[in-house]
Amino acid sequence: MPFNHVTLSDTVTRIVEDDPFHEYPFMYLINGTEFKLSVLIDTGCGSDSLIRYIETNILERYLGPFLVVNTHNHFDHVGGNSELESIGVHGSDTECRGICLSNQDHSYSLDLFNSLGSFVGCRVRPYKVTRWLGDRERIYLDNNCNSDNYLEVIDTPVTLQTPFVCFTRGNLAFLSAILFTGGQTS
Repeated sequence: MPFNHVTLSDTVTRIVEDDPFHEYPFMYLINGTEFKLSVLIDTGCGSDSLIRYIETNILERYLGPFLVVNTHNHFDHVGGNSELESIGVHGSDTECRGICLSNQDHSYSLDLFNSLGSFVGCRVRPYKVTRWLGDRERIYLDNNCNSDNYLEVIDTPVTLQTPFVCFTRGNLAFLSAILFTGGQTS
């Protein structure tokens, strides 16, 4: 199976892709209160249908409305974006509400060459960024913008040109490609 997952809490599931490029990217599915909005942090390499895996193996139902937020634009984090951005346009119960990236450098993030996929033979299909996230911006997971049920964007400058973003929720931090252990992201 191209994916596996671990339930971390009632609302957070970590998904790992067993991709042919040996990146094994971590993705996180975070469900909002009463499933008003779910957030999918990163979409992996796109080696198989992530949404089908989520609906069949994790939720055992339709996902409902969700937002894709990418930590950065490398192929192992945005490879599934093109599959997900068109979901819901035909009136299904599952609806993608947008694809989000950091507001740090639009032109760099949109250039698919910078996804680095060509170096390992991965072709990233074009996708449209519908929302640019700013530092300290909040993504609310329910209908109450005064609640503490949100993800907060934290721009994390690194020595590379790639804009990275960390997402926090309460005392949890969702990072990506920051720590490598034995060839796998930790």
